[in-house]
Amino acid sequence: MWHDKKTQQPYLLLVDGQQLNHPLLERGNRARMKIFNINPTEDLPVDSLAQILNEALAVRNR
Repeated sequence: MWHDKKTQQPYLLLVDGQQLNHPLLERGNRARMKIFNINPTEDLPVDSLAQILNEALAVRNR
């Protein structure tokens, strides 16, 4: 979990994100990582976040 230096918006960075496929993940100009942007003024999309984290755990346990 970190925050963007320019916007100060929080995000979750996922290493080996190139192996994850979820519409809420953004690659940007990163080769290995993807990010999950978090809007601090809205509720967290808990179901989507759980799906992403479960998929990330599955990738790490391969």
